[in-house]
Amino acid sequence: MATENGVCIRCEGMGVLGAGICPECKGTRFVKLPRVRVK
Repeated sequence: MATENGVCIRCEGMGVLGAGICPECKGTRFVKLPRVRVK
């Protein structure tokens, strides 16, 4: 099972797409990040 990184749309915290819950804000929405900016 591949883990794909995404970013939470609520707090912008990094998470895994499909994981369900953001560890930072408990949000459930992750979107794919285009490789444009690296913080």
